[in-house]
Amino acid sequence: MDDTHQALAEIRARHQKSIVSMLIDIQQHTILQEKTFGCIERLDCLYVKKSSRKRYHLESVHESVASEPRIQGELGRAQINGFQRSDYVAVSYTWNPSGTEDKTGGGYIVESRDSYGAITSKVRDCVFDRVINYLRYVNSDLFWIDKEGINQEDREEKAAAVEVMDLVYSHSRHSVALLSTSIDTLEDFSILIKILRGELVRDQESGQDATSNTSQENFWKAVQLLKRITSDSWWTRAWTFQEDYRAATKMTLLIPHSRCLEAAKRDADDLLGNTTGELCISSVTFREQATKLCRLTHPGETEEQTNARNFVLKKAAEYKTTLRETDLDGNHTIRRSMSPYIIADIGDRKLEDPWDRLPITSNSCYYPTRMNIKSLAASGHSIGVSMLALCLLNGEILNNRKHPEGILGENIYDFLKQQAFDKFLPPVNQKLTFIKSCRFLDPRFTPTGIVTAGHLWRLGAMLTHTDFSDRLPFKTDACNLLKRNTRGRLQQLAQAVKSRGHGIFAAKIEAFLSQNVKSGPELSSTKRYQRLMADEVATAIEDGKPLRLGVLPQPGQRRSCYIGIFISEEEGPWEENVPAYVFTASREKKDDSEGRLVVDLKRHVSLEVECQGSITDFESGKEPRLYTKHGTNGLLFYEGCPRRKVVFPWPAGLRDG
Repeated sequence: MDDTHQALAEIRARHQKSIVSMLIDIQQHTILQEKTFGCIERLDCLYVKKSSRKRYHLESVHESVASEPRIQGELGRAQINGFQRSDYVAVSYTWNPSGTEDKTGGGYIVESRDSYGAITSKVRDCVFDRVINYLRYVNSDLFWIDKEGINQEDREEKAAAVEVMDLVYSHSRHSVALLSTSIDTLEDFSILIKILRGELVRDQESGQDATSNTSQENFWKAVQLLKRITSDSWWTRAWTFQEDYRAATKMTLLIPHSRCLEAAKRDADDLLGNTTGELCISSVTFREQATKLCRLTHPGETEEQTNARNFVLKKAAEYKTTLRETDLDGNHTIRRSMSPYIIADIGDRKLEDPWDRLPITSNSCYYPTRMNIKSLAASGHSIGVSMLALCLLNGEILNNRKHPEGILGENIYDFLKQQAFDKFLPPVNQKLTFIKSCRFLDPRFTPTGIVTAGHLWRLGAMLTHTDFSDRLPFKTDACNLLKRNTRGRLQQLAQAVKSRGHGIFAAKIEAFLSQNVKSGPELSSTKRYQRLMADEVATAIEDGKPLRLGVLPQPGQRRSCYIGIFISEEEGPWEENVPAYVFTASREKKDDSEGRLVVDLKRHVSLEVECQGSITDFESGKEPRLYTKHGTNGLLFYEGCPRRKVVFPWPAGLRDG
């Protein structure tokens, strides 16, 4: 039963136990990510055979028919190592034809897997026709298509292939989506070009919202065209969503058009390519421009018009634009994770087996901890609560200080959007990429809350703009990897903390400055993160923001030295005599033994928290209880300091039985 669109309260009532109890039970059904690399190392691709090559005996699926089907193409097989070669086209399409699509099949024969014969393919002829046409455009010989690239009769092979399907698209140099909705008129063609060029939207500076750059009539014509395109069946499937998302910038939308538009298309080949009969549109460009346009509102718009805009946003949203908000300084920023929105978009799409939402979510969100969906289904567990467990076991963070009334009246998708932590503080130029890695390390569920490990800092002495000169130190090392401004401000910081009597911390800053030279091995992600935070601290000094030193209490130490410094942000500025705490955790990304596949993202968390319990009690076995407040950034030197376990208590509604 697919209960992902049911209220959590209904699920709780049906199972007669609290959501937390269900989460703890579901936790027993986790498995580590098990990607079968062989499917990628021996990727089964197709190519168009030349007529001069050996002819294969036709083992037609229509053997009972007296006359053989008309053969218009012969396809051979070639196995390649997808980790080493990316020069293949990965095809994204729907198995069931749309109402306007040619359903004719049987026109292509494909070399059998044993290479001793050929069989008639069950793939529609028009699919092969369009793919082969596209191959010529991108100058490629090979393509991968699931119905032929995966042995559909072998359950084990099929199950293994499903787990690596995302890699087929992310490793391909060219991925192509076959839409059947056609552009037939010059008016629609012209409107589409204006949409893709961003000519209908006027971007604003300084964090202001974009505005319309056309008449209301033309605006609504554009929205209706986008609605028609996104009504194509390709936008309705969860598997094609995954293929599009993982292919990222390499996905091209193939949209058919009428012959009368060929000449006009040549004037826009930078946007639309030059494939005969097809528009080749970057999926990323289409999503970005469609999202910008459909986020605009017009005074007096009708309910039908509002619904049309929202329809497009549900099908083709671009998350960078969707999640953008304005900070207190009037600048654009992003404070929320994409994950709840990715998961909701997967939930809005069709699947034959609703349990497949879990592996698709894992692939799309880069989750290394997977759920054993066979055992979950056999045990009668809730798909919706299993989805919540999947997110939290992979480190997604809840706002556990937020207890809105009626939250269990929401389904899992709306619950995650409302309850997921939404106060991250990413650096200026790396917002979504940065937030994607903001996840707890190895979380586990207990009746009390989510247990994880990291470093719990107690904040103390404060530095303000009066501790720093406006002028940078004259002497800076030009061979240093750090920016000149960063290096100069950190030199000032070292002098300031030394003058306060914190010589150990000053020495650590000076050592950090001396290490960042342009020679030596490639920096680890931890070191790159540290350099990024150095830039943030330097900018904070430049902007006159207060800074606060951090101490990391250790077992057996009555007094610990400062070894970190944090930036006071606009939300709840610190007062020096008021206790404050920050929880941090980080880990390098994990690769497989040969470094081919990122099994997990690098992780980094830095949150100001409310702390209940003793921060210095290491012997009682009682983990401090932490409640999320907001993100914070800081430069830290915790090498050699062990992580400690902490617990983030459950939001109240989830505990209620």
